[in-house]
Amino acid sequence: MNKRGFIYFIPFFTVIVALTFVVLATAMQQNNRDRIAQDNVGQQALALLKVADESDRAVLFMEYAMQHASDEAQKRLAKSGGYGSQNTCQKLLSDPSVVIWNTCGAFNPRKSFDAELDNALTKELEAYTSTYQAFSAEDVHGDKGIEVNLRDFFADRVRTAKIEKGEWRSEKGVVTLTPMVYIPELAPAGTRYTRTPQLSVQREDMDRYDAVFNKVQECNGKTGPACVELLERGFAGIVVSSEAEFVKVILPLKSGTLQFAFDPKKPLPFAQHEFSMLRG
Repeated sequence: MNKRGFIYFIPFFTVIVALTFVVLATAMQQNNRDRIAQDNVGQQALALLKVADESDRAVLFMEYAMQHASDEAQKRLAKSGGYGSQNTCQKLLSDPSVVIWNTCGAFNPRKSFDAELDNALTKELEAYTSTYQAFSAEDVHGDKGIEVNLRDFFADRVRTAKIEKGEWRSEKGVVTLTPMVYIPELAPAGTRYTRTPQLSVQREDMDRYDAVFNKVQECNGKTGPACVELLERGFAGIVVSSEAEFVKVILPLKSGTLQFAFDPKKPLPFAQHEFSMLRG
Protein backbone atom coordinates (compact mmCIF):
# COMPACT_ATOMS: atom_id res chain seq x y z
CA MET A 1 0.00 0.00 0.00
CA ASN A 2 1.47 3.40 -1.04
CA LYS A 3 1.40 6.49 1.12
CA ARG A 4 -1.64 8.04 -0.58
CA GLY A 5 -3.65 4.79 -0.19
CA PHE A 6 -2.71 4.55 3.44
CA ILE A 7 -3.92 8.11 4.05
CA TYR A 8 -7.36 7.22 2.58
CA PHE A 9 -7.53 3.92 4.47
CA ILE A 10 -7.19 5.39 8.00
CA PRO A 11 -10.45 7.41 7.93
CA PHE A 12 -12.30 4.51 6.32
CA PHE A 13 -11.01 2.11 9.01
CA THR A 14 -12.03 4.55 11.72
CA VAL A 15 -15.58 4.75 10.35
CA ILE A 16 -15.85 0.97 10.13
CA VAL A 17 -14.67 0.57 13.75
CA ALA A 18 -17.09 3.25 14.96
CA LEU A 19 -20.02 1.64 13.13
CA THR A 20 -19.06 -1.73 14.57
CA PHE A 21 -19.10 -0.32 18.10
CA VAL A 22 -22.50 1.32 17.47
CA VAL A 23 -23.95 -1.94 16.18
CA LEU A 24 -22.52 -3.90 19.09
CA ALA A 25 -23.77 -1.34 21.65
CA THR A 26 -27.24 -1.36 20.12
CA ALA A 27 -27.32 -5.15 20.13
CA MET A 28 -26.18 -5.25 23.76
CA GLN A 29 -28.85 -2.71 24.77
CA GLN A 30 -31.55 -4.69 22.97
CA ASN A 31 -30.32 -7.89 24.55
CA ASN A 32 -30.40 -6.22 27.96
CA ARG A 33 -33.96 -4.96 27.35
CA ASP A 34 -35.03 -8.44 26.23
CA ARG A 35 -33.45 -9.96 29.34
CA ILE A 36 -35.17 -7.44 31.60
CA ALA A 37 -38.48 -8.05 29.84
CA GLN A 38 -38.04 -11.80 30.26
CA ASP A 39 -37.18 -11.30 33.94
CA ASN A 40 -40.31 -9.16 34.41
CA VAL A 41 -42.51 -11.74 32.70
CA GLY A 42 -40.97 -14.46 34.85
CA GLN A 43 -41.54 -12.47 38.02
CA GLN A 44 -45.13 -11.69 37.02
CA ALA A 45 -45.80 -15.38 36.39
CA LEU A 46 -44.24 -16.25 39.74
CA ALA A 47 -46.36 -13.58 41.43
CA LEU A 48 -49.52 -15.14 39.99
CA LEU A 49 -48.44 -18.55 41.23
CA LYS A 50 -47.76 -17.11 44.70
CA VAL A 51 -51.24 -15.57 44.80
CA ALA A 52 -52.83 -18.82 43.59
CA ASP A 53 -51.02 -20.67 46.38
CA GLU A 54 -52.22 -18.08 48.89
CA SER A 55 -55.81 -18.57 47.72
CA ASP A 56 -55.43 -22.37 48.05
CA ARG A 57 -54.35 -21.93 51.66
CA ALA A 58 -57.26 -19.58 52.27
CA VAL A 59 -59.84 -22.01 50.86
CA LEU A 60 -58.39 -24.89 52.90
CA PHE A 61 -58.78 -22.76 56.03
CA MET A 62 -62.34 -21.90 54.98
CA GLU A 63 -63.24 -25.56 54.60
CA TYR A 64 -62.19 -26.31 58.16
CA ALA A 65 -63.87 -23.13 59.39
CA MET A 66 -67.12 -24.06 57.64
CA GLN A 67 -67.27 -27.51 59.22
CA HIS A 68 -66.61 -26.09 62.68
CA ALA A 69 -69.16 -23.32 62.12
CA SER A 70 -71.75 -25.86 60.98
CA ASP A 71 -71.22 -27.95 64.11
CA GLU A 72 -71.61 -24.87 66.30
CA ALA A 73 -74.70 -23.70 64.41
CA GLN A 74 -76.36 -27.11 64.76
CA LYS A 75 -75.71 -27.23 68.50
CA ARG A 76 -77.10 -23.73 69.03
CA LEU A 77 -80.13 -24.48 66.89
CA ALA A 78 -80.92 -27.66 68.83
CA LYS A 79 -80.36 -26.00 72.20
CA SER A 80 -82.75 -23.21 71.19
CA GLY A 81 -85.50 -25.62 70.16
CA GLY A 82 -85.06 -25.08 66.41
CA TYR A 83 -84.85 -21.30 66.73
CA GLY A 84 -81.88 -18.96 66.55
CA SER A 85 -79.88 -18.38 69.71
CA GLN A 86 -81.07 -14.73 69.73
CA ASN A 87 -84.75 -15.67 69.80
CA THR A 88 -87.52 -13.87 71.69
CA CYS A 89 -89.19 -17.00 73.06
CA GLN A 90 -90.14 -17.22 76.71
CA LYS A 91 -88.18 -19.75 78.77
CA LEU A 92 -89.01 -22.23 81.50
CA LEU A 93 -88.58 -20.77 84.97
CA SER A 94 -87.02 -24.04 86.10
CA ASP A 95 -84.53 -24.04 83.20
CA PRO A 96 -83.96 -20.69 81.41
CA SER A 97 -82.17 -22.43 78.55
CA VAL A 98 -85.36 -24.21 77.41
CA VAL A 99 -87.66 -22.25 75.08
CA ILE A 100 -91.45 -22.53 75.23
CA TRP A 101 -92.66 -23.16 71.70
CA ASN A 102 -96.09 -21.61 72.23
CA THR A 103 -94.45 -18.22 72.89
CA CYS A 104 -92.16 -18.22 69.85
CA GLY A 105 -92.56 -16.79 66.38
CA ALA A 106 -92.91 -18.82 63.18
CA PHE A 107 -91.10 -22.16 63.30
CA ASN A 108 -88.50 -22.29 60.53
CA PRO A 109 -85.40 -24.27 61.59
CA ARG A 110 -83.83 -24.04 58.12
CA LYS A 111 -83.86 -20.25 58.14
CA SER A 112 -82.70 -20.19 61.75
CA PHE A 113 -79.84 -22.54 60.90
CA ASP A 114 -78.77 -20.26 58.05
CA ALA A 115 -78.53 -17.29 60.41
CA GLU A 116 -76.60 -19.29 63.01
CA LEU A 117 -74.23 -20.65 60.35
CA ASP A 118 -73.54 -17.18 58.97
CA ASN A 119 -72.75 -15.81 62.44
CA ALA A 120 -70.59 -18.77 63.41
CA LEU A 121 -68.66 -18.71 60.11
CA THR A 122 -67.99 -14.97 60.42
CA LYS A 123 -66.35 -15.53 63.81
CA GLU A 124 -64.30 -18.45 62.49
CA LEU A 125 -63.00 -16.49 59.48
CA GLU A 126 -61.96 -13.53 61.63
CA ALA A 127 -59.14 -15.70 63.01
CA TYR A 128 -57.42 -16.15 59.63
CA THR A 129 -53.83 -14.93 59.25
CA SER A 130 -51.80 -14.93 56.04
CA THR A 131 -48.24 -16.29 55.77
CA TYR A 132 -47.64 -14.70 52.36
CA GLN A 133 -43.95 -14.11 51.53
CA ALA A 134 -43.52 -11.03 49.35
CA PHE A 135 -40.71 -10.38 46.88
CA SER A 136 -37.81 -8.29 48.23
CA ALA A 137 -39.70 -5.28 49.52
CA GLU A 138 -36.72 -2.89 49.33
CA ASP A 139 -35.49 -3.99 45.90
CA VAL A 140 -38.83 -4.17 44.15
CA HIS A 141 -41.03 -1.73 45.99
CA GLY A 142 -38.74 0.45 48.10
CA ASP A 143 -41.05 -0.21 51.05
CA LYS A 144 -40.00 -2.45 53.92
CA GLY A 145 -43.57 -2.66 55.20
CA ILE A 146 -45.17 -3.97 52.03
CA GLU A 147 -44.97 -7.64 53.11
CA VAL A 148 -46.95 -6.86 56.25
CA ASN A 149 -49.41 -4.80 54.22
CA LEU A 150 -49.90 -7.62 51.69
CA ARG A 151 -50.47 -10.15 54.45
CA ASP A 152 -53.14 -7.94 55.96
CA PHE A 153 -54.72 -7.37 52.54
CA PHE A 154 -54.76 -11.07 51.68
CA ALA A 155 -56.05 -12.00 55.14
CA ASP A 156 -58.94 -9.57 54.68
CA ARG A 157 -60.01 -11.49 51.57
CA VAL A 158 -60.92 -14.31 53.97
CA ARG A 159 -62.03 -12.32 57.01
CA THR A 160 -64.62 -10.35 55.03
CA ALA A 161 -66.04 -13.30 53.05
CA LYS A 162 -69.77 -13.93 53.43
CA ILE A 163 -72.16 -16.70 52.47
CA GLU A 164 -73.62 -15.86 49.06
CA LYS A 165 -75.70 -18.93 48.24
CA GLY A 166 -75.91 -22.64 48.77
CA GLU A 167 -77.54 -25.87 47.72
CA TRP A 168 -78.64 -28.63 50.10
CA ARG A 169 -79.49 -32.24 49.41
CA SER A 170 -80.85 -33.48 52.72
CA GLU A 171 -77.84 -33.42 55.09
CA LYS A 172 -75.17 -32.46 52.55
CA GLY A 173 -74.67 -29.10 50.95
CA VAL A 174 -72.34 -26.88 48.95
CA VAL A 175 -72.05 -23.30 50.14
CA THR A 176 -70.64 -20.57 47.89
CA LEU A 177 -68.94 -17.58 49.49
CA THR A 178 -68.40 -14.13 48.02
CA PRO A 179 -65.46 -13.99 45.56
CA MET A 180 -61.98 -13.23 46.90
CA VAL A 181 -60.17 -10.73 44.66
CA TYR A 182 -56.36 -10.60 44.87
CA ILE A 183 -53.95 -8.04 43.39
CA PRO A 184 -50.72 -9.85 42.43
CA GLU A 185 -47.36 -8.20 42.97
CA LEU A 186 -45.48 -6.83 39.95
CA ALA A 187 -48.47 -7.41 37.68
CA PRO A 188 -49.59 -4.83 35.10
CA ALA A 189 -52.13 -2.30 36.32
CA GLY A 190 -55.64 -3.75 36.54
CA THR A 191 -54.50 -7.37 36.90
CA ARG A 192 -56.68 -9.32 39.32
CA TYR A 193 -56.81 -12.94 40.49
CA THR A 194 -60.31 -13.98 41.59
CA ARG A 195 -61.23 -17.10 43.57
CA THR A 196 -64.80 -18.03 44.50
CA PRO A 197 -64.81 -20.54 47.39
CA GLN A 198 -67.30 -23.42 47.19
CA LEU A 199 -67.32 -25.37 50.41
CA SER A 200 -68.83 -28.76 51.22
CA VAL A 201 -70.75 -28.87 54.49
CA GLN A 202 -72.99 -31.21 56.44
CA ARG A 203 -75.84 -30.48 58.84
CA GLU A 204 -78.67 -32.22 60.65
CA ASP A 205 -81.48 -33.41 58.40
CA MET A 206 -84.05 -30.64 58.88
CA ASP A 207 -86.87 -33.11 58.23
CA ARG A 208 -86.11 -34.33 61.74
CA TYR A 209 -87.21 -30.98 63.15
CA ASP A 210 -90.35 -31.07 61.00
CA ALA A 211 -91.22 -34.56 62.25
CA VAL A 212 -90.92 -33.49 65.90
CA PHE A 213 -92.97 -30.34 65.31
CA ASN A 214 -95.72 -32.29 63.54
CA LYS A 215 -95.86 -34.88 66.32
CA VAL A 216 -96.12 -32.16 68.96
CA GLN A 217 -99.02 -30.67 67.03
CA GLU A 218 -100.87 -33.94 67.56
CA CYS A 219 -100.63 -33.25 71.28
CA ASN A 220 -102.79 -30.15 71.02
CA GLY A 221 -105.72 -30.46 73.41
CA LYS A 222 -104.39 -33.61 75.05
CA THR A 223 -103.30 -33.97 78.67
CA GLY A 224 -99.64 -33.92 79.67
CA PRO A 225 -99.39 -37.69 80.29
CA ALA A 226 -101.07 -38.42 76.94
CA CYS A 227 -98.51 -36.19 75.16
CA VAL A 228 -95.64 -37.90 76.93
CA GLU A 229 -96.83 -41.30 75.74
CA LEU A 230 -97.41 -40.04 72.17
CA LEU A 231 -93.93 -38.55 71.85
CA GLU A 232 -92.14 -41.48 73.46
CA ARG A 233 -93.70 -43.78 70.89
CA GLY A 234 -92.62 -41.51 68.04
CA PHE A 235 -88.89 -41.05 68.67
CA ALA A 236 -86.18 -43.36 69.95
CA GLY A 237 -84.04 -41.89 72.70
CA ILE A 238 -86.46 -39.05 73.47
CA VAL A 239 -86.91 -37.93 77.08
CA VAL A 240 -90.30 -36.36 77.84
CA SER A 241 -91.47 -35.04 81.20
CA SER A 242 -94.27 -32.91 82.61
CA GLU A 243 -93.46 -29.66 84.44
CA ALA A 244 -96.56 -27.86 85.74
CA GLU A 245 -98.65 -27.06 82.62
CA PHE A 246 -95.73 -27.73 80.28
CA VAL A 247 -94.33 -30.79 78.56
CA LYS A 248 -90.53 -30.71 78.35
CA VAL A 249 -88.78 -32.54 75.51
CA ILE A 250 -85.13 -33.56 75.16
CA LEU A 251 -84.06 -35.42 72.01
CA PRO A 252 -80.43 -36.25 71.09
CA LEU A 253 -79.55 -35.44 67.47
CA LYS A 254 -76.44 -36.18 65.41
CA SER A 255 -75.02 -32.83 66.46
CA GLY A 256 -76.40 -31.33 69.62
CA THR A 257 -79.49 -32.04 71.67
CA LEU A 258 -82.90 -30.67 70.76
CA GLN A 259 -84.68 -29.24 73.79
CA PHE A 260 -87.91 -27.29 74.18
CA ALA A 261 -91.15 -27.16 76.14
CA PHE A 262 -94.76 -26.55 75.18
CA ASP A 263 -98.22 -26.20 76.66
CA PRO A 264 -100.50 -28.82 75.02
CA LYS A 265 -103.57 -26.71 75.77
CA LYS A 266 -102.33 -23.77 73.72
CA PRO A 267 -101.69 -23.53 69.95
CA LEU A 268 -98.22 -23.82 68.51
CA PRO A 269 -96.66 -21.19 66.23
CA PHE A 270 -97.10 -21.40 62.48
CA ALA A 271 -94.52 -23.60 60.72
CA GLN A 272 -92.77 -21.99 57.75
CA HIS A 273 -90.81 -23.74 55.04
CA GLU A 274 -89.23 -20.75 53.32
CA PHE A 275 -85.46 -20.58 53.05
CA SER A 276 -83.03 -17.72 53.17
CA MET A 277 -79.44 -18.06 51.93
CA LEU A 278 -79.39 -21.79 51.38
CA ARG A 279 -81.84 -23.64 49.19
CA GLY A 280 -82.81 -27.27 49.81
